[in-house]
Amino acid sequence: VQKITLTADSTITLSNGRAGAIYTLLIKQDSVGARNITWPSSVKWPGGTNPVLSSTANSVDVFTFVNDGTNFLNIGYASDVR
Repeated sequence: VQKITLTADSTITLSNGRAGAIYTLLIKQDSVGARNITWPSSVKWPGGTNPVLSSTANSVDVFTFVNDGTNFLNIGYASDVR
């Protein structure tokens, strides 16, 4: 489990994944909000479309991934968790 607070538009880097391992990433907007993420090509989304982050100041989005040995497959997303 990792948590990051966005203070600017950011690029996420995921590395050293283990096949079968589950990873959870909490992404919090700072007090300004409306920050964006660029995901690596190793992240795969259901239907091939990544979700839009919550843009509200201080909002938290939770992403869960399972690693298949090469890619991080999104298996869960919760928007604006409070």
